[in-house]
Amino acid sequence: MDNNQRIIIHNVGLLANGNVQVELKYADKVYQKTVIAPTDEKDRLLAATRATIDALNEIIPTPIVTRVSEIQQIKFQELSEQVIVTLVGIKIKGEEKLFPGSARTGASALSAVVRATL
Repeated sequence: MDNNQRIIIHNVGLLANGNVQVELKYADKVYQKTVIAPTDEKDRLLAATRATIDALNEIIPTPIVTRVSEIQQIKFQELSEQVIVTLVGIKIKGEEKLFPGSARTGASALSAVVRATL
């Protein structure tokens, strides 16, 4: 598979008005989605997952990603930084199945939750 056939996180950011913007790149096209986000960090993380799902469902021919049912920030003893864990709902043959995703938080919890959602 070529690099241009992979979904790439192009940009994740918190806009000046407080909204969350996610840009995914696929086949040399950027899919940008913006979601209104309250000031609470957990709600911003949820907004980032919603923007990710909206962009992802625009990329794939038949939208199958339904929701992120859970987001948890976990600190493992072996790691010096937090990990974000998500449960992502994906519709398969009309039935929703939940799949886990995770990513180290690093410098940005917003970027981590997008990686965990993908």
